[in-house]
Amino acid sequence: MNDTIGFDLYFPREYLKAALIGSFLSVSVLVGVFCYLNRYTHRRYFSFWTAAWIFHALWLGLCIASLNVQEGPLLMMLKQWCVGASAVFLLWGSARFLKQRTRPSQLALFLAFLFIWSYIGVYQFDSLLQMELPLFALMGLVSLVTAGCFYRFRAEQRYLGAGLLASGFGLWGIYIAAYPFFQSSGQMISSGYFISAVLQLFIAVSMIVLVLEEARNTNQLAFRKIRSYKSKTVFLQRKVMSTEERYRSLFDQASEGIVITDAEDLRILELNQTAKRLLGDRGGWCADQL
Repeated sequence: MNDTIGFDLYFPREYLKAALIGSFLSVSVLVGVFCYLNRYTHRRYFSFWTAAWIFHALWLGLCIASLNVQEGPLLMMLKQWCVGASAVFLLWGSARFLKQRTRPSQLALFLAFLFIWSYIGVYQFDSLLQMELPLFALMGLVSLVTAGCFYRFRAEQRYLGAGLLASGFGLWGIYIAAYPFFQSSGQMISSGYFISAVLQLFIAVSMIVLVLEEARNTNQLAFRKIRSYKSKTVFLQRKVMSTEERYRSLFDQASEGIVITDAEDLRILELNQTAKRLLGDRGGWCADQL
């Protein structure tokens, strides 16, 4: 008997439910991470990305629910619309990340169009591949656009997390665009869900790394500003002291007598050297007594 030890990504179809549940749990972690980052950073694009992953989790939930039942037109339509909605919110989040102006009406129209497309696809297309391929291709394209956003950000800021996210979303885009072909293959469908679970966790960890890097950079900038303000304060203090010393020197060396008195009772506060020679040292006297 010839036993060989090897590694492959083939999982029998019996593992399909376990693969779906694993993918659902990993995307739930991703939703939790993005929800926390949305609350922590108050950045608008995180809310769109959170919505995108929520719709993806909903799609996985519908896939799990339909494992042992015959899919009706309504269930198929909802599954396709969840995929399209996930793509739209991911695209809108990427646009906000790039500081592009978007209108809520455009988002609503896009979602309505995809809903109508999902409805038409269920009743007009003959095969599941024809129905799913356009929507998953859109999702893959949007994921690659998101990867490009993080690649540009990586080129500008040199953050490791941005590079990891560019790689993660790039691989995710390739996977999700090829998902209809995974589904049509009984041998690879379980492997596809396990791959998606790994990629989703990778994206979650990469996003945490990026936010930590941004927080560290923000703290370093704040520390440098504090040191800069402190240096400016010390410089201004020295300048004031130097100005006071120059004023004192001019005051003492003046050839004319200078008398400084209190504004209320005219009590003499200070005399320069010339005034002392002329009047004598009369500190504390009133000016009207001279």
